[in-house]
Amino acid sequence: MGKGPGLYTEIGKKARDLLYKDYQTDHKFTLTTSSPTGVAITSAGTKKGKLFLADINTQLKNKNVTTDIKVDTYSNVSILICFFCLFRVCSLCLSAVYHHNR
Repeated sequence: MGKGPGLYTEIGKKARDLLYKDYQTDHKFTLTTSSPTGVAITSAGTKKGKLFLADINTQLKNKNVTTDIKVDTYSNVSILICFFCLFRVCSLCLSAVYHHNR
């Protein structure tokens, strides 16, 4: 047997579902800055419970070359360098990832 009649065990359940069902407790923060010389820096952070995850992205643009550098919470570094030809018809991209193991 249950703790009470079936009707009383459901009291408040619909109200709780209405208030908390799709509510997320994650906190997100993003800060972006850029300059006229082609440098853009983005910092993002997410807090899930007691876990905090963050990353920093840097993008450098100079003539026909674009460089993206990303560092995350676990000190992993990824680099993407793209060279663009005339009118961006052809491109060559190089990618490297460094995983920091402790």
